[in-house]
Amino acid sequence: EEYFKPESVCIEENTSPSSFKIEHLSLCLSNKYSHDTFLESDKPIDIAYEELDSFRAAELLSLATESVGRDDRAERTALALATFTKMDLSRYLRNILSGWMPNGCNSELSHDATIFRNASDEIASDIIKLIHETSERFEQMELETRQIAEITKVSGVTRPFTHSKSLIPLEQLVETLVKSLAWTGNSLAIRKFKEWKLNRAKWMNMLMHDILVLPQFAGWELDKENKQRKLYWDECYPIIANKTNDSNSMIFNRSNAKCPWCERRLFNLFELYTSDDRLKHLPSVNGRLIVPLCLSCVQGSFFISKIDSCQDWLPCELVQRPENKQGWGIDFSNDLSVAAFRINDRQRNPLSGCKASLPINHSQIGGLPSSEILPHFPVCISCEERMKAIGQVSVVGREKPVGTFFGFVCEECMVVASTLDTSKY
Repeated sequence: EEYFKPESVCIEENTSPSSFKIEHLSLCLSNKYSHDTFLESDKPIDIAYEELDSFRAAELLSLATESVGRDDRAERTALALATFTKMDLSRYLRNILSGWMPNGCNSELSHDATIFRNASDEIASDIIKLIHETSERFEQMELETRQIAEITKVSGVTRPFTHSKSLIPLEQLVETLVKSLAWTGNSLAIRKFKEWKLNRAKWMNMLMHDILVLPQFAGWELDKENKQRKLYWDECYPIIANKTNDSNSMIFNRSNAKCPWCERRLFNLFELYTSDDRLKHLPSVNGRLIVPLCLSCVQGSFFISKIDSCQDWLPCELVQRPENKQGWGIDFSNDLSVAAFRINDRQRNPLSGCKASLPINHSQIGGLPSSEILPHFPVCISCEERMKAIGQVSVVGREKPVGTFFGFVCEECMVVASTLDTSKY
């Protein structure tokens, strides 16, 4: 029953929706069932991989391992196995690590760090060794660059130092390796991040993100006591187009309140009731969890509110997102209509919606948020702890793509946040 054809699909265009008024929102579902992996199926990629038996999954893993660097489908197959199944990928990972050399690696062997999810201590140890070797190589290259600069200054002859075009820059390689270590999520990785927290090395300055932020790509962080803290719930259910809503919980429900900043009508991105067995693990006030949003102010910012004991909420703050994106200034009509959504009964892998590049329905309650928003989990304005992800909803207009809405909550303070990301489009 879940294989129905969606009314609306995501249209891949370079046209910015900022010049269009959005008058209707519906769920962004992909009907691209050809997922370009070694698995041939007429089902959506997540369903096809979830239904694999252990024998067929092992066959696909062997084929991907043998085809690394020779067939683009190898990486996509490994990523699908990592995202939609609990398959042990150790054999594939060892093959990948053998191609990651301290002086850089072939661009064909640059892999998504997600494939290292839940890897063994042995794999984590190999990653740590590579990080050390690569960072030492980086420091050596810096020294060589300074020496060349001195020679140039004395002789007047310019001798620029460049990477080989076939190699990935060291800073990119090191960041990928650190992300890969974070994705293993095991005790060895946690100890290493604790060590890096206490002893910061010079090579960490070359990373695009702070080294303690990188675990957020894998959905966790070190808390104030240096213990691993997960930033999402494993209980994960897709959000689908509504046929019959058998729950009181609502997605994108119009509110009677107005935004205190722009005075536009507000929506509740999520209005969830923990009396529903699928949602009983979520924090709530008197059994209810509300995540308000303003369609105008939420673009490029976190719309932060606090829920009180009377189940009412108070808009507290607009916090600009760290990447300083202001959104596209999408003009949502005051008479905006929203298609009906509901939470599916079928639980899925919590990593299913985390890869924006995979052709699936990314809308869900629970699970790791899409890579569009990572690593930017909002910080609670009361306790300054990072909030946990509640869910996400990817939407389109009648013809134009819009983006993905995200909801977050601080369990202790019942502070909630919502935001809209348009970077996928």
